[in-house]
Amino acid sequence: MISICIYLGSGKNIPQIYHNQAEHLGKLIAQRGDKLVFGGNESGLMKTLATTARDHGAPVLGIIPKLMATPNEINSENLIITPDMQERKRTMQNHADAFIVLPGGIGTLEEFFETLTLKYLKSHNKPIVLLNTDNFFTPLLNALKLMTTQNFIKPDTLNLYQLSDTPQQALNLIDQQLK
Repeated sequence: MISICIYLGSGKNIPQIYHNQAEHLGKLIAQRGDKLVFGGNESGLMKTLATTARDHGAPVLGIIPKLMATPNEINSENLIITPDMQERKRTMQNHADAFIVLPGGIGTLEEFFETLTLKYLKSHNKPIVLLNTDNFFTPLLNALKLMTTQNFIKPDTLNLYQLSDTPQQALNLIDQQLK
């Protein structure tokens, strides 16, 4: 069993295409017998992913900071409540064998960049995959390429993560890296 940490958005009114990908990924994680680790929020893409994975039999671990926890989430058996956001990220990283990043907002990007930075600093060597649904991450990837051409980051930094177009491809990339 692989524990896969998924970073993704929890906002409301997110376009359906992103929910469809989160749902597909949740089903695949369950079918594979893997464990889902996520941010613990019961809204947006997080809710879609966690509910689908749970409904299809995957073990699901939510990790949420106290300031974001609601009474329903506090009563959950598979939830870790951390004192703050920094401890949440640390706990998510410690419970993960690999990371998949779905579309999200500043929190999702912050989690991706911290995980990427820690990999760059050799704090871990876990797979990181961006699920580029509907080319969501293409502008970000272009910005990272610009940062390399202008010497803000080393070009090999771009090799520390992989890009996928589908949930199945994301999981295949993780499998290849963990072999």
